[in-house]
Amino acid sequence: YQSSLPDILCALERGRCLIVETTLMSEFEQFLLNTVVARTLFVLRRALRAAETPERLREEIRQGLRNDEDQGQVGMRSLADEMIARLESGELPYLDGDSIRAPDELPHVNIVIEEAPSILNPQRMRFGSVFRDVSRQGRKFGIGLTVISQQVTEIDKGVLTQLNTELTLALGNADERREAIRNASADLEGFAKELQVLGRGQVLVSTSFRDVTLPVQIPKY
Repeated sequence: YQSSLPDILCALERGRCLIVETTLMSEFEQFLLNTVVARTLFVLRRALRAAETPERLREEIRQGLRNDEDQGQVGMRSLADEMIARLESGELPYLDGDSIRAPDELPHVNIVIEEAPSILNPQRMRFGSVFRDVSRQGRKFGIGLTVISQQVTEIDKGVLTQLNTELTLALGNADERREAIRNASADLEGFAKELQVLGRGQVLVSTSFRDVTLPVQIPKY
């Protein structure tokens, strides 16, 4: 079994920052990579929350990866074997001695998707997507989603409506401005004209825990 996936997952669970260079990758390759990593991480975190003992945790990991020998399910046996081996070695930091580590003790994992329409467009997500699950339920498992794009209209609305905070910079296209205003967590209507003429470093911050939008000027680097 040769795969970088266990290394990626263990690094994320130990608080590492991983940057993936996607310049030479096709849209489908980017979608596949992000989906595999996010889905497997989601499975592991869900298994951790569901388990009460180390023995049960091992079973939950196997079941989450569809590897249940008693039921005749081979599933992702090699990946399940590898993740359990790393659980035992401590590389996957889910155990604290003979007890299970609480999910809240793990680092928060934030999945950042740049040029988001290549991955989060409605056509690619029409059969379901882990990113809808992350946007709706990820906070329960300590997994966040950051979406970066100049094309708001090209992003799946099931994801957009679940975003709690928006940082909106200048948008030249009228359709994109209307969509940004419509999906903002706080009222952006009064800033419709400003969205067209915002300068470099100027951003409108709208978030679910503030009633009003906050204009911000970022200092020059």
